[in-house]
Amino acid sequence: MALAILKHHAPSSSDNYGAEWWLQTRPEGVDIHYDKDETLAETFGPGSFPYVSTVTYMTSEGGPPTLVFDRCYADNDDVDAIKRVWMSHPRAGKYLAFDGRFLHGAPSVFSEGGGRERVTFLVNIWETKPAGVAPLTNDIRNQLGMVVDEAGLKLEERQISQCSLQKENVANTQRIMLPFVSKGATWIDDDIDEGMVLSIFPLQFDKEKIIQFELGDGVEAYLTYDNENKKEKASEKMASEDL
Repeated sequence: MALAILKHHAPSSSDNYGAEWWLQTRPEGVDIHYDKDETLAETFGPGSFPYVSTVTYMTSEGGPPTLVFDRCYADNDDVDAIKRVWMSHPRAGKYLAFDGRFLHGAPSVFSEGGGRERVTFLVNIWETKPAGVAPLTNDIRNQLGMVVDEAGLKLEERQISQCSLQKENVANTQRIMLPFVSKGATWIDDDIDEGMVLSIFPLQFDKEKIIQFELGDGVEAYLTYDNENKKEKASEKMASEDL
């Protein structure tokens, strides 16, 4: 499956691309985060990101949807509000692909409930091999190749539904705060990143569709801090780095 996804997304004119893949089983959600070269990030901070990130859902019931935000790590959090969000609910066999630089996650607050584990097959397409990822042995390559051939995997495009969210749609509605990265992540700055959250209004959705939300003025999502002390520390650090 990973090989088929790689062939679908990698430019046909280049042999430099590879696929990083893993199976993820979660009883709850996944905090908002960036996919990145984890080994490099531990030493230098985030800076190397996938060409394409993908999610293939192995289960249908239980677990929250995937949210993808039109936000890259290099964007200015204090200036650039997030005006576009995509939402995709788990359905067995459903496949989602997006720009590997984008902020994303599966926040527990949007969970369907039901007590079942959320199982996904994740494949990231890279133009340069991540530092901590090892190539598969030939034996495993051959076995996986046989499985793909027998499965006859075919990727089909789905229509993305459009939804505009304006101030009148969120009247008398409170923002929710989504955790940004898990506490203790090796690459984060404990004085800065650990206190970050993503502020967003609740989103209405159709579980059968992939929905693109356009967030109007005053309704945009944005990254902020869970308390004023964290926000002040972050501002002080950025000011000192600019000197």
